[in-house]
Amino acid sequence: MKKPQLDTTSLRGFFRFFLACFSSLAATATAEPPSLDEAELTRFIESALGASDIPGAAVVVCTSDEVIYAKAFGVADASGSPVTVDTPFQIGSISKSFVGLVFAQLEEEGRLSLDAPVTDSLPDLQGRFARDWERVSIRHLLTHTSGLSTFDGNRFLAWSDQGPESVALAVRTIASRRPAATPGEVYEYSNANYLLAGAILESVLQCDLEDIIADRIFSPLGMKNSSLGGAVASKEPIAEPFLQWFGINFSSSFRHGRATMAPGGGLSSAADMARYLQALMAADGEVVSKSIAERVGATNGVPTSRGERYGLGWFGIETPGATITYHGGLVSGFVSNAAFSRELGLCVVVLTNLTGAQIANV
Repeated sequence: MKKPQLDTTSLRGFFRFFLACFSSLAATATAEPPSLDEAELTRFIESALGASDIPGAAVVVCTSDEVIYAKAFGVADASGSPVTVDTPFQIGSISKSFVGLVFAQLEEEGRLSLDAPVTDSLPDLQGRFARDWERVSIRHLLTHTSGLSTFDGNRFLAWSDQGPESVALAVRTIASRRPAATPGEVYEYSNANYLLAGAILESVLQCDLEDIIADRIFSPLGMKNSSLGGAVASKEPIAEPFLQWFGINFSSSFRHGRATMAPGGGLSSAADMARYLQALMAADGEVVSKSIAERVGATNGVPTSRGERYGLGWFGIETPGATITYHGGLVSGFVSNAAFSRELGLCVVVLTNLTGAQIANV
């Protein structure tokens, strides 16, 4: 079998390299992780960072019980603070997996049903188009099959309001239109789905989403450099976003508003994300039970237009010997990627703090 080759032109190529390694391991029916030449890998990452002028990055590769590569590169902010594997980055849409996990926990606890109509928890949807929204279930939101469009979700990306009413206003904005497609019939990725899902969690648990995720995921896993929409428990300096225009990097102070917190407002470090992925692989019952783990990604997800499946905030690809589960994140100034295979006991996290003209090479 042909050995996967590193694409030395980009960090996205690095991430694809590990996906190829996952597939190669699955095809050969071996659980042995790919041998890593740390020096070679470090040279490659440094080359990719330099080619796209990426200010900072953190990379962790681990098995289900040990870290086999962990290294940070470059700077976290305009003042030159060095990145470490504990530096919190904005992780964008990987945040959706936190929301999906909490819903799975609550259903397992018997506190809700994923097949319940969204109108049961969100009265603001019981307006002009109530009959349409009554056909949308929580499961539809978590699998992007509610009928909401990509545009319905992206309209909130420019909102910067951090106030408590911003989510309620976003829910009312979504409720002012009926879904663009019949619920359950069409997969279309939309941040609006997880915006509504986050609002439902706050309604059901009568608690701020930030605290829900911290209490149910971050604290039990010791993820001290992670938060949803706010400061982290540690005093680790948070990475700043950089935007690239015409080959020049500029630091940015823009911060997405609370309305996009559930679909993309997470902060986490590469080390913390590795702990999270290890917990998903282990499924030891503390945070992730075996029954919940079986519902993540490809196993029970819905088909997408790209041949993958989507479930509980993760994409999944079925290979002959294993399931590869992954998600990326893209917010202003940050690109993130995370992937794992439970069967192979292997995961990888790549976090960077640049978007712009060279986004294809991040």
